[in-house]
Amino acid sequence: MTSHSTQIASAVKLDDLICLTSPVLGQIHVGYPRVIYKEDDVDDVTSKLYVQRFLDATKADMFFANRLIFVEGVAEELLLPVFARYLNKNLTDEHVLVVNMGGRYFNHFLKLFDTNNPYTINKKIVCLTDIDPCRKKNEPDEDYEACYPYEYNIDTANYDYKHHADTEVAQYAAHPNIRFYRQDVTYGKTLEYDIMRENPDCELLLTNSVSNLKEIKAMMAEQDMNKMMSKMRNSEANTRIKTSIGASKWTDEEKRKALLASRYLNSVSKGSNALELNVVLMANLDKPVADRKEFHVPQYIVDALTWLLS
Repeated sequence: MTSHSTQIASAVKLDDLICLTSPVLGQIHVGYPRVIYKEDDVDDVTSKLYVQRFLDATKADMFFANRLIFVEGVAEELLLPVFARYLNKNLTDEHVLVVNMGGRYFNHFLKLFDTNNPYTINKKIVCLTDIDPCRKKNEPDEDYEACYPYEYNIDTANYDYKHHADTEVAQYAAHPNIRFYRQDVTYGKTLEYDIMRENPDCELLLTNSVSNLKEIKAMMAEQDMNKMMSKMRNSEANTRIKTSIGASKWTDEEKRKALLASRYLNSVSKGSNALELNVVLMANLDKPVADRKEFHVPQYIVDALTWLLS
């Protein structure tokens, strides 16, 4: 039987699916999931079991969408459609599905779509991931811990540093149908951090769920770093931010952006804030152009959508 039913696709075993796509008008490509995952490969068996458990009626829509965006969490899932609108694009019209992985599980699914294997499903795929700079002390049994971009490589005598997804970005840089995108390697950290860093004067970001709303609003009103820091309440986290930014060799403009981004990141809950921000940004778009407040989509997302929809 043939079907466009996501309920059927989610209920059927991967071994029983055959997926027809048309990457080019007039050309039919056939994908065989049962051939992709090898029974004698431990990693493939693990991936196959994960994908099979993951597919519900919503996520099975990935078999029918024209293009896919894999994201780590609910914030990206909620905000990408409105970000696209700010770029004069419509993900629904383009038949693009945003798939929330609930973590960094891209590798399990990319096997389904990697066209270097002739039996896979031919679709353009973007994976959006956070660069998440981190460091660990140069001592036995120490683990990597998250750090801020302005702390990266400032104490190489005592710490090792790394970014997330260096391997994946390089691996898929020239891939025919898959790309990884993340924040700027010098200034980036997470989606929420980048939203504020690229919009340091945009009060649209100050939704009701932001826990330090008055403090961040007061900081936004200042251009001088010392005055901004004086608005921050006393805490161990804020002392670390102020000390590290003060020690960095960044320009005053980048320091100001980083200060606001750090404070904002530590003041938002991903799910509730993303939902509120989605509503606020859509309401802003619905206003006449002359009345809209300026908002910049993070550059790595601009790059990702430009490639995906090209």
